[in-house]
Amino acid sequence: MKLFKRNAAEWIELLLWVVIYACPLAILPLRGIDIFDAIKGPILAVASLSILFLLIKKGDWKLDIIDYLSGAWLVLILISALASPDPMLGVFGKKLSHGRLTTGRFEGWFTYLFYLTLFHAARRYFRPSTKHIKQYLSWMTLISIYAIIQHIYLDPLIHFRGYRPVIFSLIGNQNFLASLMVLLIFLSITFYRSEKKNLYLFLAALFLSTLVMSQTRSGWLAFLFLCVVGIVVGIWKKSKRDVLVFLGGIILFIGCFYGLNKRPNWFFDAAKFHTITLMDRGENGWNDIKNPSKNSGSGRIILWKISLKAALENPLLGSGPEQLKGVLEKQNDPDYRYYKKSRHRTVDRAHNEFLHVGGTQGIFALLLYLSILIILFVRNSKQLKDPLVLGLTMTLVAYWIQSFFNISVIAVAPVYWVVLGWWGREMNDE
Repeated sequence: MKLFKRNAAEWIELLLWVVIYACPLAILPLRGIDIFDAIKGPILAVASLSILFLLIKKGDWKLDIIDYLSGAWLVLILISALASPDPMLGVFGKKLSHGRLTTGRFEGWFTYLFYLTLFHAARRYFRPSTKHIKQYLSWMTLISIYAIIQHIYLDPLIHFRGYRPVIFSLIGNQNFLASLMVLLIFLSITFYRSEKKNLYLFLAALFLSTLVMSQTRSGWLAFLFLCVVGIVVGIWKKSKRDVLVFLGGIILFIGCFYGLNKRPNWFFDAAKFHTITLMDRGENGWNDIKNPSKNSGSGRIILWKISLKAALENPLLGSGPEQLKGVLEKQNDPDYRYYKKSRHRTVDRAHNEFLHVGGTQGIFALLLYLSILIILFVRNSKQLKDPLVLGLTMTLVAYWIQSFFNISVIAVAPVYWVVLGWWGREMNDE
């Protein structure tokens, strides 16, 4: 069979595809477990370790400055994990209590090993054809279809499992869903600009509607900002097509915002779910901008403030992966107590990926991560005339903008790291 006749490079690329398909799509709807991460985590682990084995076996490393910085970052994360109050949690990203995995989101040292393995492999071996990208984006529409089902209150997870009636699709959280949609929207636009096929516009529109339904304002901000950038670039390059695409994106966003404002009452009494409308969500965000307070951005101001305090407690190594919550509980800051009381929840993430890396892994780990991004950005800035490089750059910038208010999770982060590696690989093509 052709499947078993693949060489190591082909197997690596196949496994990269497995990860970026399965991590967003796979769920395990069984009682007593996290139906999302309980399947996504093992898939990520098995596929990434298989890729690592193939990379070692192949032995064709061709290391450059990016790989050395990545390796140094991984070493620092391990030191941070081992020096933390709970080394097992720091290394594995989950803690076993009374026979169940409780504390942690699976983002310990091992998960960063998986992410950087994907990144390294994608830089060397991820060569997607247009056909493969079209198939991938088409399969990702399952996430949007399920989001629409949730939008009209037909989700069985709400009615039979008691889940909150928000739009989380197969990802598990509305904010994480928005993170993925931002990537998929701009990937679709990237290939529309190069292939000129209307299918990609349809896919972008479907993903955009899902982004709007998620009610995640960081995703909205990232989309609108990049559309404005796209219009400016289109005017600069005298490309009417680009101007129309990104201007159309803004118009469609506004149309979706008003058209999907109130969730339909066709099948169940929507009022009993006490869900907020898009207009209310947008108005709350606008009020946060006009009258900022510690409650602004769903409490993001407080989260950043207390996370920064935690980071300053151990700036060199941080609290350790997955251990921000423990530090905050120990500090018991008045703002932390206020957040817990007002939001009825604890805090385990800074809700800013860059601040979270610095706070949990240390300032040097954050500098290494930023150095990788800056070096790749500088390299690719010389190739922005290439539609693919420009499109991937816009895709990643959009992701970074929303990540300033969001967190990294295993349902979405593997897609980001593969796309980042693909973007980094552009400079290595012969």
